[in-house]
Amino acid sequence: MRRWKATEFRLFLLYIGPIVLKNIITDECYTNFMALNIAMIILLSPNNNHLLNYARELLYFFVKSFQEIYGVHNISHNIHNLLDLSDDYQNYGPLDNCSASVLKII
Repeated sequence: MRRWKATEFRLFLLYIGPIVLKNIITDECYTNFMALNIAMIILLSPNNNHLLNYARELLYFFVKSFQEIYGVHNISHNIHNLLDLSDDYQNYGPLDNCSASVLKII
């Protein structure tokens, strides 16, 4: 995973992880992972304004339970910044609309 590109992390988060991790990690860790998975699916899809508050709650749950599971010493600014993604969706639409991934490929 150290050498994964952003697209590989995205593939794992959205598609592979929910299947592969199901019986490998604890239920608590899996629930935490799935909260992030579902929130990101919502925030990457168009026309999900009606699910925006749900995505916001899932991200809050993810960050809070991440801290409880992995410890406060493992909370980085990147984890905390996830809380702002629902605002980005509200302001700019699906997260792919405000992504820098296209620039990384060039």
